[in-house]
Amino acid sequence: MNIEYLRRAIVALSMWLVVASLAVGDEEKPPETHTVAPGPFQVQVDLDGIFESEQMTEIILRPDVF
Repeated sequence: MNIEYLRRAIVALSMWLVVASLAVGDEEKPPETHTVAPGPFQVQVDLDGIFESEQMTEIILRPDVF
């Protein structure tokens, strides 16, 4: 998947969530504004797992001294 496509999808989803939350909020007070400045955008995902080769070779270590 193209990383630029993923970034644009995340930004679009975030904007949609902000607009949806403003529509549900109180109509009496004006919404707060926020100025967005351009900057680096990073997506980080932490996963637990093990990488394993499809073909394995046994390695035997027999040191003379421990």
